[in-house]
Amino acid sequence: MPKSEVNLILGGPQGAGLETSMSVLGYALAWSNYGFIADREYFSNIKGRHSYIHIRVSSRNIPRSLTYPVDLIVAMDSETVFTHFDDLRNGGILIYDKTTNGKDIESLLSIEEPLKERLKNKLSSLGLEPKISQLVSYLRDYKNVVVVDLNYAEILDSINKEFKLSPQQSSRYVSSILIGAVSTILGLDIESLTYGFTRHFRERKDLITQNLEIAKLVRNIVGKYDISELIIESPITEFKELVIASGNDIVAMGKIVGGLRYQSYYPITPVADESFTLERYEKLKVEEEIASLVVLQTEDEIAAIASAIGASLTGVRSATATSGPGFSLMVKGLSWAGMNEVPVVITYYQRDGPSTGLPTRGSQSDLLFSIFAGHGEFLRVVISSGDHLEAFYDAIEAFNIAERYQVPVIHLLTR
Repeated sequence: MPKSEVNLILGGPQGAGLETSMSVLGYALAWSNYGFIADREYFSNIKGRHSYIHIRVSSRNIPRSLTYPVDLIVAMDSETVFTHFDDLRNGGILIYDKTTNGKDIESLLSIEEPLKERLKNKLSSLGLEPKISQLVSYLRDYKNVVVVDLNYAEILDSINKEFKLSPQQSSRYVSSILIGAVSTILGLDIESLTYGFTRHFRERKDLITQNLEIAKLVRNIVGKYDISELIIESPITEFKELVIASGNDIVAMGKIVGGLRYQSYYPITPVADESFTLERYEKLKVEEEIASLVVLQTEDEIAAIASAIGASLTGVRSATATSGPGFSLMVKGLSWAGMNEVPVVITYYQRDGPSTGLPTRGSQSDLLFSIFAGHGEFLRVVISSGDHLEAFYDAIEAFNIAERYQVPVIHLLTR
């Protein structure tokens, strides 16, 4: 019987194409009228360290949270299998590269030592050596996992011959192996995949053709396995329109709807993404009127909040955006705004500490700092959002509260 929702993890090394996999699948899912939410976890590293995307797909609504265990794991490398095998439910599906069967956990140079030790202890408690072959056998025999073992090199080699690509060129197409596998298990059709590749690669017809061929090849292979349990049912709710947007984009959209006219920022992660979205809409046509929005990148966070305060004093709705270390620099400006009853909004993306924080790790640890930061006591409002929908409406409400009560408002978010 088809499922109403599927939870899955796509994992692999940073820089190997996971973002492409998510982008194409996201467009394909939206085209097919499925709701989904996805979260990307990654290191502050350009290439090599473990990264993964956690996705929840629903045929009935747009999910607002992620959940474990997952139904499906698709692994680009052996580290993904080691790291996430315990996240897979009994009777789930594992898709991996069978050429990694001989891999030992000790050979993984990128894995963190504390995690490696925990995994070795876990495997030892199960009576397993820390090898992919033994772990996969355990999943198949004791957790009733359907193991789809693909040979990634052979799949890519077939594309090399067809399109006369070098092995180095074809190695960039691993993401489409994941796309083909996931689309088969979810029951997505070729039309939706074609749309996904076209939206992602736009005018690059050669890339669309080559990646689509890989996805089709993988679909033929994966389709021979018993995967019927995970095929998702046809969408029950027909959405008139679906928007694919990151949390940063959602906040920017909320600010625009809330009447933002001036935004300042210093380019700190992940604030820049929100401000880049706003910059694309500095001229907005609302009915027959043109609304102007000014976005200013300042030299530091002190200048950012000072300019936002100045804009607010001219009568426009203004905001600045920052992360943990930047907010620390803004405290004097925040105090001035509190003392002088300035209605300014500070969008605060929380980052995991200690010190200046990890730019690629979110946390929820800055509530007390937001409430008590400043010189002396003054009124302020702190809003903390839990998901995309809350973030959108809270971004609007932040301006309304600031203007009504003439106080600074801090909008707390996690990456």
